[in-house]
Amino acid sequence: MTLTAPAANNAANVIFMITGADKACALKSVLEGPHEPDQLPAQMIQPANGNISWLVDEAAGSMLSKRILK
Repeated sequence: MTLTAPAANNAANVIFMITGADKACALKSVLEGPHEPDQLPAQMIQPANGNISWLVDEAAGSMLSKRILK
């Protein structure tokens, strides 16, 4: 299924599921890098009245700062 950013931003809950070490650099860029939504479309998803959750396995999250991990 594909949704546009405006549709996703109107959702009550948005969940990203990220797995694998090959996604670690991109995930770090999306969550901790500069705001570049043209290069990183996931940065466009910011629900105005909803929640966003990131389900990340250890390998994908291996490059994230400790402050961002919960």
